[in-house]
Order: sequence, then structure tokens, then C-alpha cells
Amino acid sequence: MFKKQNILKSGAILALCFYNTVSAQEFYPLNFRHLFTDEGIESSRLAVLNGTYLTKKGFEAVNDTVYVHPVSKEQVILSTSSTETDNKLTVSYLTESHLTHFRKRLQDKNAWLVKINDNLYEYKAKDVINQFLIDKDTLVDQRKFHQVKFMLTYKKGTRFGISTGNHDFPISTAYPLQNTTWYFTSDYTESRSYSDQNELDLKLTKEKQSHKIEFTDDIHFKVSYTDKTNKPATITGTYDSGANSIAFSIDAEAPKPAAKTRNGIPVKVPEPIPTPGFQDPKELDRIKNTKAYFRFIFSGGYDSTYYPGDDALHLHRTVYKGFPRAERPFSSAPSQP
Repeated sequence: MFKKQNILKSGAILALCFYNTVSAQEFYPLNFRHLFTDEGIESSRLAVLNGTYLTKKGFEAVNDTVYVHPVSKEQVILSTSSTETDNKLTVSYLTESHLTHFRKRLQDKNAWLVKINDNLYEYKAKDVINQFLIDKDTLVDQRKFHQVKFMLTYKKGTRFGISTGNHDFPISTAYPLQNTTWYFTSDYTESRSYSDQNELDLKLTKEKQSHKIEFTDDIHFKVSYTDKTNKPATITGTYDSGANSIAFSIDAEAPKPAAKTRNGIPVKVPEPIPTPGFQDPKELDRIKNTKAYFRFIFSGGYDSTYYPGDDALHLHRTVYKGFPRAERPFSSAPSQP
């Protein structure tokens, strides 16, 4: 959503992700900025729907402001209006899915929204207002659809952190990760050029393997693996994806239980392996399939490239000596909420 540090004059703009079935909710609060653009339209118009993104999700155009999914019958509708001083965009999303989780995400601190009432949430910045409204249900072909509206109101002339050249809302090309499941392999190698850095690559595909990552909504992910004792294990965190990048952060672990005693004598409890810093490949391989290993893999930012022919996502980052405290930023930081 629109935040002061992410705009040139004011505000920031919300982000959108992808769902890989038609039986569940497609969009969550941090998803909506991908749905509209002002590229390729007449200067007299404010925006149209982003067909590049919506067609990847299986939606079909009725026109450039209405898209419908042929199976789920979900709809995305864009309307715009202007006054002498302000512009307003409204994206309406109609879904049969229950909105319980959507409401929960509206109340999440990561959404940066203030609850006005049970159905209206907003974020205000100078010259910009973001609002989410849970509107009344509506009937489409005798089917009841829940309705969410995202409303963006801003002063004319406002430029945003995503704005480029003559476009306030350039076409978003971020890969739609929301509610998708992948299997991944990792490759951690020494740099051939510099002794103080190594190269870390992840390849995400749909081919089943031992390591799985699920992007469970617009910001959360879960990694599933088999640990060194052959028991299933998981680790969770948050992600933020952009057009050519993705950043991961692992959730903090629960507090350690109090030390155990037996007959008044402390019982030695093995200490968990800490999150490793800069590692050579052999050191990292030693802790493979442990929480520490995956905390290392999924802490920090990657450059990302999607290969549609292989339906594969390649992630790459350079790990510098001193990681995680001294890690340099990756080349294309994702947009923040």
C-alpha cells in the first residue's frame, strides 16, 4: 500500500499475487497494485486493468476494465473518476470464497491499515488515501459473490515509488506466487573471483522433490523437508516479491523451554544450531536439512527470473563475508507494502 518512504510526493501502492486454482480466493490486501496500469492508454484515461497479469491467472477480458474467469466466474472490475483536484481508482473483486482470511490480513500489522469499522480499512498519507471495503454480497447468474473494493484516491500530479517516465502505474511483471506450490534445489558454490563471497542459487519447479515451498498467501510461505532423523519438518516466514526479485525472512522461533532438571540436577539439553553466517560450501553442507540450513537459505534477497518454457523460477544471490549483518543489497529490491 502507499507509504511515505515509497513515493516521490506521498504514499506507496499495494501489491498483488497469484493463486493457482480457481476454487479459492485469488487476491489479498498486498496484491492489488498489480491489477491496474496506465501504460498503453490515452492520456485522458487514468488506468485500465493489467491484462498481462490477469491472463496469467486465467482471466479473460470482457473489455479493458472488466475481466472474468471462465471457470470460477470471479470478476475484476476497474472504475475511475476525477474531480478538479483528485483522481480515484476503484478495483472491485467478486469472489465466492469466504473472506475470513482476507479480513485477517486487513488486520495484520504488515498491511499498514487502520480499522475504521468492521468492513472498512484505510491508510492515509499526504495526498494519498488507500481504502479496502468489504461491500455487500451480490448475485451473478444466481450465484452469491462476496465483494471487495480497493479504492485509491490521490491528488493530481502525485508520483509514486513505482512510477516511471510518463507512467504513474507501469505494468507489473512480477510472477504471481500467491498460493502456489514449488519444489526446489539449492546450489551454493565458492566465487571464482572473490574470496569474500559465494554464490547461492535456488531452482523452483513443479517436479516433486524432497524440499517443498508453499506461498500460502500474499506474504507468507512455508518450507517442508525431511530432517536428519528422517522426520518431516517445516519452517515458516514471510516474502516480498517484485518484478525481478524476491526477499525472504524466517519467522522467529518460539522461546526456549525452561531448563529441565532431574532430582535437582540440570539435564543437558542440546543447543539448536544457530543461523549460520558466511559459510564455505562444505560447512553449509554439514548442516543440510536442519532449521539452521533453511534459515540461511531463506534469509535475504534474491534476484529472480521466471522461465515459462520450463515453468521454473531461478533465484540467485551473492552471499558476502559478514552475512547476515553485512550483506549487501540485491540488485532489484522488491516493492514494500
